[in-house]
Amino acid sequence: MKRSVYQLDVVDLPYREVAAVLCGEPSALIAPRDLVEVHAANRLTVALDAHFAAFCVSCSALVEFGPYTEIDNAVQACTQQVRWQAIEHPKWFPTWKGEFEAVPRDDGRTQLGFVGAYVPPAGPIGGLADTVVLHRVAEGALRAFFQNALNQLALRQGDRHRSR
Repeated sequence: MKRSVYQLDVVDLPYREVAAVLCGEPSALIAPRDLVEVHAANRLTVALDAHFAAFCVSCSALVEFGPYTEIDNAVQACTQQVRWQAIEHPKWFPTWKGEFEAVPRDDGRTQLGFVGAYVPPAGPIGGLADTVVLHRVAEGALRAFFQNALNQLALRQGDRHRSR
C-alpha cells in the first residue's frame, strides 16, 4: 500500500535561483541543524522529526537527491527527485520517494511543489496502523521536510536582499 502526499507553496525567489538550488545544490534545502552527515553532494544523513499530539518520533534518515530534470516545453519547469529511508530500524519507518517541482510564476516568484508517496512500514499490520493513525505522523514529517526546504529558500531570499 502506498499513500500519496502533496504540498504546494510559493517561494519569493525567481525561478532560475530555485532551479539552481534544485540542480546544483539540493542539499541546501536541508537546514544545517538537521544535517547529521554528508556522504556526497546528493546523499546525506539527516535528523527527521514527526510530531503527533504530545509525541515526537525522531530518526536518522538517508536522504538521496537526483536526478534533476529541466522541462522546457510550453511551460518552463524543473523537478528534483528525492528519496528518504530511516537508517536505524528501517522496517519501523516509512520509505518516501517523490520530487520537488518548481514552476515560474508571472509575478517573478516560484511555485514549489513536493509530491510523492510513502510506503508504510511493517507490511499489512503497519498498513492498518497507518490507516488509523500513523499516516498523520508520516504526513507531518513530510510537511515538516517541505516546510524546512521552504525556510532554507527563504533564507536565500533574505541574503539576496541584504547583499544589495
